[in-house]
Amino acid sequence: QSDSPVVRYGISSTDLSLTKNGSSNWYYEEGSYNHLAVLSGLSPGTTYYYQAGDASLESYSETFSFTTPKATATEPLKIAVVGDMGRAQFESGDVISSLASHAKSDAYE
Repeated sequence: QSDSPVVRYGISSTDLSLTKNGSSNWYYEEGSYNHLAVLSGLSPGTTYYYQAGDASLESYSETFSFTTPKATATEPLKIAVVGDMGRAQFESGDVISSLASHAKSDAYE
């Protein structure tokens, strides 16, 4: 569990000065937690670099990146980034099916 889940991000891998606090909740029966942070107001066609971690411990993941799509849609774009711990009996197809179901029902922020 993280007491202070946070994503730090920016448009340069060497300047992750933007931050978004997250939340934690209990996940499944494996004794693990899900962490959620919603980044909004991102610019279209821009590469962002980010790290996920715990601000109170000053412990962060390696740096990852994603590029937002160019502005062509009339509705906001929602993207869910998921890391599967692979600790339960489910197959990867089950995880993908669950994600698709949640996305169709607009369950993600």
